[in-house]
Amino acid sequence: ATQIKASKLRKKLTTKAGGELTEADVEADRQAILNLYQEKGYKDTEVKTSIQTDEKTEDSTVTFTVAEAGKTLIGKVSFEGNTQFSDKQLRKVVKTRRHTIFSFIDKSGRVEKDKLSEDIDALREFYQNHGYEDVKIGDPAVIRTEGKTKIELSYPIEEGPQYHVGQISIGETKLFTAKEIASALLLKEGDVYS
Repeated sequence: ATQIKASKLRKKLTTKAGGELTEADVEADRQAILNLYQEKGYKDTEVKTSIQTDEKTEDSTVTFTVAEAGKTLIGKVSFEGNTQFSDKQLRKVVKTRRHTIFSFIDKSGRVEKDKLSEDIDALREFYQNHGYEDVKIGDPAVIRTEGKTKIELSYPIEEGPQYHVGQISIGETKLFTAKEIASALLLKEGDVYS
């Protein structure tokens, strides 16, 4: 392991020297290592395990073999199901960007789990601010492009109906008339609800 230090990988393991060894624990540890690599953007990394047991002492040695792959880079960010806003408009909302020649400066173009969650929230908020209260944004599909070096992220969107402000009713108060209160409201009848 060269992309992630062995000491950091060991901290993720539940299997400890001198402890009981089960195949389920070894598989959980393999998955924990794989998840760590994937969180760091190394989506194509593979982790294999082998167990050797000394027949005399009954001590076992677990070996995790990590076949590191390069970081998975984003070649394109797209959206599926959007009819009210263009891909270009929605790309301005999300933090995840495609990889460019300047990506070494701002670290853009890499798959980061945290950013993907933030992107889904940002897209939902954008739509809701434009009256689409029922919008549903799914986890992005990962589509392989350009061999295995780049991927396309495609966010599925179900926009739903756009809501508008209907009739606004205001009761009389002692200090202000209904007309005075209505003129102070930011929302007007027929406005997009957000």
